[in-house]
Amino acid sequence: RNVVTKYAFATRVGSVPNNPGKVNQDSFVLHPNFNKSPYCHLFGVCDGHGSAGSEASDYIKKRLP
Repeated sequence: RNVVTKYAFATRVGSVPNNPGKVNQDSFVLHPNFNKSPYCHLFGVCDGHGSAGSEASDYIKKRLP
């Protein structure tokens, strides 16, 4: 039987030696019972990079589902 009872996510800011104030640019996607289907789930982490990393990962988070 396909049952999701718990789920979690974790992201961590990348290490840049000359930029200690770097922000985490990652986004996460959590869609259990995707498209109203009890057997279809969408989970993911969108890993942002570069000067527009936050915007890129947020775009994927919103558009992928």
